[in-house]
Amino acid sequence: MEISLLSDPEFVAASKDYVCVRLETYESESTQQRIRSLLDGKMKNTAFVVYSPDASEKLTRSGRSPYRIFGGGDGNNASVIAGMEKIASRYPQRNTQEAPLLQDFDSFKQALNVAAADQRLLVLSIGAKPETVATLRKVANHPELAGRLHFDQVGDGDRGWQSKVGVETLSQGIVVIQADRFGQTGRVVQEVALNTSSDVLSKTLVQLHAQYRMREERQHYGNHIRQGRREGINYHNSMPHGEDHDGDGKIDSKRGKRRPSS
Repeated sequence: MEISLLSDPEFVAASKDYVCVRLETYESESTQQRIRSLLDGKMKNTAFVVYSPDASEKLTRSGRSPYRIFGGGDGNNASVIAGMEKIASRYPQRNTQEAPLLQDFDSFKQALNVAAADQRLLVLSIGAKPETVATLRKVANHPELAGRLHFDQVGDGDRGWQSKVGVETLSQGIVVIQADRFGQTGRVVQEVALNTSSDVLSKTLVQLHAQYRMREERQHYGNHIRQGRREGINYHNSMPHGEDHDGDGKIDSKRGKRRPSS
């Protein structure tokens, strides 16, 4: 049976030996320049490369996907997993009790949209101090919560978040938000104090996640897209949407079609 790469338990296990970073392609000009540096000046919506632990050296060539680097494809993930395990074996991990970094989106608009698309609850912290961030990092990596929630911290790119979820004023705290179907608005399902312990917060989020999964039906991608178009839903990126297949520095005028080279 074919298993998609990101859903393959063996790939998930192999990825835990890495710091996995997903670039936000259409939210930042500097991010687009990074993609271009990996794809010979072209701008496309996916790129893959493995760097050394200090991010100073490329350990693989770069390409559109792990399959382009390690081989395999169409559900055959063995080559990718073997390649990742081979590289990881050269860089044994240091013993550390520190949890991975806490997820943080460029903007609340983006966080809400991604939470809707992935059908996950969004945990938003407002006015979080270092000790609160440490608690959230621990909670985000709880065995029953890792990969099941999205996290965001209110910053400069999150102005106006209150109006999208019906909150008038809130200067500090942790709120759990359920996005609407298309990630345009949301509602607060739980408010938690910043000084809540990791044990209490974990139990609260495990319960909220279980309740959410019971009542939320999984969306069919095609039907979801068609319904969004009927309702006139549109997400406006911070950067022009599309790809630059010929590497001339400009997004192609027609999505999915290449402009002839000059």
